[in-house]
Amino acid sequence: MRQAELAGKALKNRQFSAIISSPLQRAYLTAEAIYNEQAVKPPFTTDERLMEVHMGAFEDKNWNTHKMPKVDGVPYREQRFPGGGESRHDAYLRALAFLTDLFAKYSVMSVPPIHILIVAHGMFLREMSNALHNLNRLPWNDIRWHNTAVTTFQITKGRLELIEQNNTSHLKSLQRQRGGIGSSSHDRHQQTLGQYFGKTA
Repeated sequence: MRQAELAGKALKNRQFSAIISSPLQRAYLTAEAIYNEQAVKPPFTTDERLMEVHMGAFEDKNWNTHKMPKVDGVPYREQRFPGGGESRHDAYLRALAFLTDLFAKYSVMSVPPIHILIVAHGMFLREMSNALHNLNRLPWNDIRWHNTAVTTFQITKGRLELIEQNNTSHLKSLQRQRGGIGSSSHDRHQQTLGQYFGKTA
């Protein structure tokens, strides 16, 4: 939550035309903190297509002890997490559909320029970056995403440019807080990590 607050303060001088967030709490509360710092409140919406990759039976499990099984003849990107989960390619297709609709609504040729803030999750954002590069006929750029890091893309006259990547300079003053989920005043009655990733009401 402190990271989200610092992100909001770092971005308060960037006036966004719209803020679009995943409905999962971790992203939504981050987007809300940024929205609260905006001098002029932009439209603030959620879109389920921005949700994190569904990991099926791996949800709430330790990533270090649960490894994806190898499936002969199935490319890694198309392997779905067991137990009804998604593949990275499924997330890529979600991102592609979202961006297609976004560009249909907001023209990249708008004057003055449009500034859209998208708040989502690490694995999904990697796939959205891939989709964005694909739409602009560019090689993929495998970006790693840290919590509340800021990555900025600019599209000018049909040309995609990466302005900043994984910027966490706003977190320099952050000190690790004692206590865990369920013990802080900002907790909003969440008692488990799984609830923290749940949808907002």
